Amino acid sequence: MMAPASRARRSLLAALLWAAAALAPPLAAQAPARPSPPRAAGGLLDLSAWDFSRSGAVPLAGEWEFYPGRLLGSGEEAGPAESRIVPDRWRAGEAGGTEGRGAGTYRLRLLLPQGGPGLGIRIPTVSTAFELEADGIAIASAGKPALLASEASAGCFTEVCRLPERGPGSSRELELLVRVSNHEYRQGGLWAPFLLGAEEELRAGKRGEDWLTLAFFGVAVSAAAFVYLLFRRRQRERGNLYFASFALVIALRALVTGNYLLAAIFPGLPFGALIRLSYFTAFAPLPLCILFFGSVFPEEIGPRARLLACAPFCALGLLLAAPLPLLTRSIYLLYPLLLLVMLPTIVLGLGRAYRRKRPGSGPMLAASVFLALAGIVDMLSSSILMRSANVLFPGLVLFIFVQASILARRFAAAIDAEERLSAQLAAANDGLDRQVKERTRELEEAYARIKGLSIKDPLTGAFNRRYLDAELLREAERAIRYGLPLSLLFCDFDRFKAINDEHGHGAGDEVLRSFARIALRTIRANVDWLARYGGEEFLVVAPGTRASDAARLAERLRSQAEAEPARAEGASIPYTLSIGVAGLELCPGPEACGSDAAAFAASLVARADEAMYAAKAAGRNRVELAPR
Repeated sequence: MMAPASRARRSLLAALLWAAAALAPPLAAQAPARPSPPRAAGGLLDLSAWDFSRSGAVPLAGEWEFYPGRLLGSGEEAGPAESRIVPDRWRAGEAGGTEGRGAGTYRLRLLLPQGGPGLGIRIPTVSTAFELEADGIAIASAGKPALLASEASAGCFTEVCRLPERGPGSSRELELLVRVSNHEYRQGGLWAPFLLGAEEELRAGKRGEDWLTLAFFGVAVSAAAFVYLLFRRRQRERGNLYFASFALVIALRALVTGNYLLAAIFPGLPFGALIRLSYFTAFAPLPLCILFFGSVFPEEIGPRARLLACAPFCALGLLLAAPLPLLTRSIYLLYPLLLLVMLPTIVLGLGRAYRRKRPGSGPMLAASVFLALAGIVDMLSSSILMRSANVLFPGLVLFIFVQASILARRFAAAIDAEERLSAQLAAANDGLDRQVKERTRELEEAYARIKGLSIKDPLTGAFNRRYLDAELLREAERAIRYGLPLSLLFCDFDRFKAINDEHGHGAGDEVLRSFARIALRTIRANVDWLARYGGEEFLVVAPGTRASDAARLAERLRSQAEAEPARAEGASIPYTLSIGVAGLELCPGPEACGSDAAAFAASLVARADEAMYAAKAAGRNRVELAPR
């Protein structure tokens, strides 16, 4: 069964091929769904029966009177005229010059219907300067037509002009006079027929075409910007840069062909600059296309093939600096290059990629074939070798859309791969982090155990003598520095040797552990602390505690120890304690108490020890407070 992705690709390819077939040259020329307009004959166009409101505008095509080598004024008698079929392009010396250059006057008489809407004329491209008069009234011009090149200036004007108002009793006949000169372009003449119709309808049609052109311009520029951002994100993908440049050049071409909107936007733009931009936008897309195809499918279109294919177009681009008559004739070189270079590149390169099932090759091949066919139709139409609808811009829109889609999909695939690798790397890092954290925790626990073993008494869980000596010194330093009270309880078991002798050393150890448990739950957590001083002697250090309060704490310890005998092997082992208490009351500071913390700590232990012996001497199982 065919995979869904494969079916989608084949469906898209079939749709593109269908569109190419639908807009191919044999079907490009569409018959209008309205009456066929009449054509001029013998310099006269009879429109007296034409209904402009219902049937629309009429192209002023057909046989015009033509006066070669003369620029006539309205009403001027010029003798017999030649006949020229409009649309018309001068060749050789047909206009009094050479190689399609020269000057001449076109004249056409119109028979118009009575009444009807206000009429206007839509003026297409005229090569390369003209003046239009209607019944002797000047209504439009571009540049300045003249017999001599030194006196002429070229211009561009593609607008809708209003015809002079005709009163109810005026003649139905209208004379159009068009003075034309060409000293710059490869051919002069009325390249396309003027369009006569209702003024508002013509203006609406012109606005619609201009908006479509601007919409195409916006689409192409947006595609260029989008793909250029992809290139900035991944500069290794040179194909993104080539395609962005291609789309930008095509966007510019929309403004310098057809209605020449760039000339309307910038009225001061020189005619020569406009023509050179037009030819630049005709030359540049071709090598950019080849470079783009080669970057997307480097195995099918290698560097050498790209160089050989681009070289003729680059050489052709040197003609952009040539005089306009020579530059405009370069189009005759562009046509064969397009057929001999571009088509083989598309067929051989993209066809080979499609046969090898490269991702995106099918839609790219179909869109390229469609664009090539649309370009051929446009060339034939612009050369007046056939009449057709404008399929070049739709072909360009489709081409840009397909290529942008392919590039976006390639970029998305690259991002997906990057995200997948990032996810795998993140997972590996997370695993490594977990291992590091687990190992760190194990090390911290091991360190804590080792540290605990180094400072704790393994039998009772109280701090050992090593910890006592170091920490008691720090407690003494804090008490002296900040003027805080510090008390010490010296605890000693009464007749502990007798317990060992009667019950065994194991029972003695259990007595020590029992007292340690009582002491640890009685003293303040995280403030007071218990240390084994040696043998059966324990010290309780009570920071921030006055001696009187420490004595009460000692009494609680003593009484709880007496009330809770230890148990060993099922036997109850009672025991008692003698406790000596020594303390440092509020000290005003080092000056008053002295700065030797070690001596102070030793003195505190000695005083508590003496108080403990005093308790034993007084009968044991009691608390004695050392004198101040």
